[in-house]
Amino acid sequence: MVFSVKQEKRINELVEFQKEHGHCHVPCKTALGNWLSHQRREYKKWKTGEKASCITQELVTKLERIGFEWGGRRERNWKLRIQELIQFKREHGHCNVPQYYSENKTLGFWVHKQRSEYTLWKKGTTSCWMTQERVGELENLGFVWDAQKAAWKTLIQELVAFKELHGHCKVPQKFPSNQLLSTWARNTRNHYKKYQKGNESRLTKERFLELKSLGFDGASIDSDGDDDEEMSSNDLVCETRKTPRMTSGTTKKGGSKAPRYNTGGFGQVRGGHETDERQEAASGSSKKRKTMDQTNATKVAKNKGTAVLGNPFKLLEGLTRKELLHQLAQERKANLALRYQLQQSKKERDLLLQTNMELEECNATIRESHRTAMLEERDHLRREIKRRKVAEGRLSKAKCR
Repeated sequence: MVFSVKQEKRINELVEFQKEHGHCHVPCKTALGNWLSHQRREYKKWKTGEKASCITQELVTKLERIGFEWGGRRERNWKLRIQELIQFKREHGHCNVPQYYSENKTLGFWVHKQRSEYTLWKKGTTSCWMTQERVGELENLGFVWDAQKAAWKTLIQELVAFKELHGHCKVPQKFPSNQLLSTWARNTRNHYKKYQKGNESRLTKERFLELKSLGFDGASIDSDGDDDEEMSSNDLVCETRKTPRMTSGTTKKGGSKAPRYNTGGFGQVRGGHETDERQEAASGSSKKRKTMDQTNATKVAKNKGTAVLGNPFKLLEGLTRKELLHQLAQERKANLALRYQLQQSKKERDLLLQTNMELEECNATIRESHRTAMLEERDHLRREIKRRKVAEGRLSKAKCR
């Protein structure tokens, strides 16, 4: 192999650098790093065949034997992220890394970026990241390109794990250990029922059958028994409000009957002094029983952790069961509206972060392109100066002769 003096010098410098540091990642600010960057650009031209390149097969082979990597920093980052993705799959059983993965934020953003680059690559857009080899490498690991499909697959696996643990797929509406699964299950139940009725639903036939095979159904799940507690309170209100009921009637001749009381066990008596005494006794017993009911209701409310001041059901007095249910439904609607607003705010924040990332990557690409163009222009000027010096030298020699 015959190399120029400059090439021999740089090759020897690279060998020494590799012996000292154990790798060929030479900083770009050095003369050797500049020369290697130029070789990478020439190698890219040589591989694509788009432009004429001054690199040769002999130089490529020589550098590769030393351990030089043509991909540079991006190739090293790719290999590092692939190793992290393999480790993630070993721990979780899949490659669906969340975009905002707290344990490794870089890996989460990198996975999101690969899906974006894959979309551009499928459309035929020129991408400096995605290649056929990289697509194959990720697919061999079980990487899912569709983010929604990946999320569905992950949640189905979590639902299977829930079923293995509890024996059913009825995820409660309040499930602190996995609130994401709880929210997804609630929404999926709604779409499951819509699909069964033939209405518009986000579920496809394949996903519907997949859920059905797991034993998933659209039956509503009580949150945590709140309704039962409120209904028992309502029953206590009804018990507290029980009072002797007075009925009156008329005789056949149009005369009025004496007042008649249902005293709850004291019997029915009519007019006269005896009636007044019985009426007072019934009234006193009714007040005593009402006081006892209120005391018991107060104890029950305190046992449930309710702060009671005065009449424990003052706020609920006069409300029917239907009105209580209506109030509860209104509160739930307000909570759902607030939750929807929070979700929309989170989506807007995620979109803003994604836009900022794309802008940063775009700026980095522009800077790299400008730097590459400047280096090429500099090399061109150097060659031009060298050519002129050679021409001037030849001209001066010709004049001397």
